Amino acid sequence: MKKDLNNVEELLLVIDMVEGFITEGPMSDPYIQNIVPAVRREMVNFIGDVTKDVVVIKEGHNKGAVEFKSYPEHCVKGTKEANLYSGLVDLEQFCHIIYKNSTSAIWADGFMDLIRQLINKKLKKVVVVGCCTDICVINLAIPLKMFFNQFNIDVEVIVYENAVETFNIPDVHERNEWNQMAFKFLEQAGIKLYNSDYLLLDRILRKSGIGNEEYALNECLERRVCMIKEKEVYKVFRESQGNHLEEETFETFNEAAIRLIHRLTVNQELKAQIIDNFNTELAIGYQKVKKNN
Repeated sequence: MKKDLNNVEELLLVIDMVEGFITEGPMSDPYIQNIVPAVRREMVNFIGDVTKDVVVIKEGHNKGAVEFKSYPEHCVKGTKEANLYSGLVDLEQFCHIIYKNSTSAIWADGFMDLIRQLINKKLKKVVVVGCCTDICVINLAIPLKMFFNQFNIDVEVIVYENAVETFNIPDVHERNEWNQMAFKFLEQAGIKLYNSDYLLLDRILRKSGIGNEEYALNECLERRVCMIKEKEVYKVFRESQGNHLEEETFETFNEAAIRLIHRLTVNQELKAQIIDNFNTELAIGYQKVKKNN
């Protein structure tokens, strides 16, 4: 059942999480599976809130699309490549569906009509997730932000860094390099970048009475415990006057987060409660996905 647009204050845009960019065809990169848990968690949370709504944007090209002069033929509408990724497809029935025939959904049939309906109601925030960071994500997020700016519409546009990804071709299109470049362009356009994993952990810690004056996430500050991500790994360490002590490295966010919780409290009952709450919320969508280079 679609929601009453009169109540929608926040909108989630899920861009191109289709088989043709993950598992099938010449444009696919299985590594993009790594963002599926974070994307799924946001979809479930938005679907379950009457003040939030979800738009799934799918690459669905016409046969012989002009774009195929720039890219290999991919994601033709009606083919398996244009289907939503199997790990998300069960949620599709609860979302608005938009098909696009270019790298930007801003011009896709029905997209701006929906945005205009929402801004005439209560819309205050748009969150963008999906792929590819440096192509379809920025080609929607930036013009959408410029539309809001042009007409003095006070709607915040956010990109979750941990829920967007791009493809990798060694010595041609290096994943980390192009992600970082895209993030710089997004920030320059006034789009806010957050890590939804950190927001989740921060919310649970605060709810448990542990204030962020005791810890820092995604940066190095003078806190009792800090956690940062460097390339593909997470690091948890104590910090004292800028000297990092007892540094530990973890492959996944959830492993690092559990270690951080252990370091923040010696109260076994509180620790167990925090970890239980954390695992419960994380289980909505986050799981360790095999990495493919």
